[in-house]
Amino acid sequence: MENRRVRVRFAPSPTGPLHMGGVRTALYNYLFAKKHGGDFILRIEDTDQERFVPGAEEYIIEALKWCGIEPNEGVGFGDGPCAPYKQSVRKEQGVYEEYAKKLIDSGNAYYAFDTKEELDEQRERYEKMKKTFAYNGLTRQELKNSLTLSEDEVNRRIAAGEPYVVRTKIPRNEEVRFNDLIRGWVVVHTSQLDDKVLFKSDGMPTYHLANIVDDYSMKITHVIRGEEWLPSAPLHVLLYRFLGWEDVMPQFSHLPLLLRPDGNGKLSKRDGDRLGFPVFPLSGTLPDVKTGQPEIFTGYRESGYFPEAFINMLALLGWHSSGNQEIFSKEELIQEFSLERVSKSGAKFDAEKTKWFNQQYLRMKTDLELAFEILPQVYQESFLKNTPLSGTRYDLQLRISNPTTEKKTVRLFANESIPEGVIVERSAQISYETFKNTLRSEPSILVALNYHSSSHKQLGNELTLKSPWSEEVFLPVVHSINSKIPVVEFPVNVMLHAQTSFQTVVEPGENIALNFEAFSTHCSRQGGNLHINYLQEVCRLMKEKVTFTSEIIRDGRFFFEAPISYDDTVIKKRWNPSSKLFIEALRDAYAAFDANDDQIKEMIYSPDSGNRVVAAALFEGVFKNTAEATGTNPGSVMQLFRVCVSGAGGGPVLFEMVALLGKDVVVQRLDRAVNSIS
Repeated sequence: MENRRVRVRFAPSPTGPLHMGGVRTALYNYLFAKKHGGDFILRIEDTDQERFVPGAEEYIIEALKWCGIEPNEGVGFGDGPCAPYKQSVRKEQGVYEEYAKKLIDSGNAYYAFDTKEELDEQRERYEKMKKTFAYNGLTRQELKNSLTLSEDEVNRRIAAGEPYVVRTKIPRNEEVRFNDLIRGWVVVHTSQLDDKVLFKSDGMPTYHLANIVDDYSMKITHVIRGEEWLPSAPLHVLLYRFLGWEDVMPQFSHLPLLLRPDGNGKLSKRDGDRLGFPVFPLSGTLPDVKTGQPEIFTGYRESGYFPEAFINMLALLGWHSSGNQEIFSKEELIQEFSLERVSKSGAKFDAEKTKWFNQQYLRMKTDLELAFEILPQVYQESFLKNTPLSGTRYDLQLRISNPTTEKKTVRLFANESIPEGVIVERSAQISYETFKNTLRSEPSILVALNYHSSSHKQLGNELTLKSPWSEEVFLPVVHSINSKIPVVEFPVNVMLHAQTSFQTVVEPGENIALNFEAFSTHCSRQGGNLHINYLQEVCRLMKEKVTFTSEIIRDGRFFFEAPISYDDTVIKKRWNPSSKLFIEALRDAYAAFDANDDQIKEMIYSPDSGNRVVAAALFEGVFKNTAEATGTNPGSVMQLFRVCVSGAGGGPVLFEMVALLGKDVVVQRLDRAVNSIS
């Protein structure tokens, strides 16, 4: 074992959405493989066709991609040396039948012809005797199988097409021992095991046979799976022995359960629905495995969690580091992870702690990264509906190359994929850092192009449009803008508008340059431009106050529109004739304030944080001077001032908020408050 390359697998069944417990199993396999320089494989175990759910396989693949724990071979991630990785496909290739026959020939398995009705009768008979029926070493001699029937009779039944199953012949009066890397030595007496079904006459193996054969064929060295599979492990150990594979049997590790927050029972979807938290990585709708009816479920991605926070939280549900560290990058988890520090006992899920993880990751993001995160929401919000747009035109260029020897018809912006062999190249490329610097002076938030696809695959300079386009969608990449914004590749959500489709024939060896118009726009906001710089400052002021990026807009709405209501508690406590006079005087003082909003913005947007402090101090000075001039205690009206400007009794640093809003906006809002609050 020491000289073998580490190979692990995550082997879910496509019977519904991937539970977070399954994601944790995938994560531990991933971390173990990466730490030991090994391989992480995704295998789809779809032997139970009756419970197969259409769309579940695709959900599993997308979930792993979002979590950033991608296998290096397997279904959806590229074929490796052990393909195919889906058991139904392997069944069609006859992979499993030969091993079922080998077990029968060696006397370690047998044919059983008992019908469902006959087995039900046996169960009823045992129930009357207040016993539990099991098909095992004690009962097999009473039943209809190749151990009790003659060889001729067995052959006749098989030749006649009579349904049968192949069952394991569990030896009597033995102990099965194996060393679990988490739980230590596990010892089970064979009297506790029944003769499990391994293979059916329709050629479909059960989980037990397919699992063992595939792990052997794929050279799996370590099986890291959930505790629910621990009762099956003794059978699997026996199968390795029966097939002569004991020397290459993988080492087993059975992970603890994820428990409800109160610790009473396994965490389920019902618990999440009842207590208000997701138990799946992604939201979606899939048919219920029992009823077939559409089942809607909520995921962490759509609930606003960062994948890094979700993974960090999951890693610590059942595993602990060597110290007290709680926040881990993926690289740190790989270095720290070991199966020796995985607990035997179940891990209680804590929804509030999960939010805390997300909050920490939000605070670690740069203000510009958060600005990019909230861009889609900014443009979807009602306060920007029908906003006048202005902007600058740029040229967009795509170059289509056909290095093949055949004509290729290329349709961009439509349902068809780009033909095999055709390459669509961007005209230039700049780094993300260069683009960020460009954005500081260029308010390019919304980009309208003549093409887009609702999803894409990008490999180096190759862009493959691969699914139907819609009229409006958010994508993470802008591909080919020249002039001030060359071809860029950056993690920012940019809204693209599809306008037309394009079709052309590319001759063998031909290169075609396609030129389009691109329009970089910004929107008007109360007399000013909504720059990325502005959003960046909003995020800086709000990030310590929120847990999710969506809350930046929800709780900081006053940065984008005037309040329509005011904190009733503060108004009742602080609004009176004298405080009203102060707000009026403050409004007039700011109106007369000799400061240009553009100059203030330059100070706020400056990389030098000291300039922001100076800008805030200017507004604070006006406030204090007005309080002194009116004989008002500043502390008695400061919260009221905040409410008049933002509508809320709490929020970010007051005078930095006021400076960012600008003199004109503050004057307008104070005037509105004076005329609205009675």
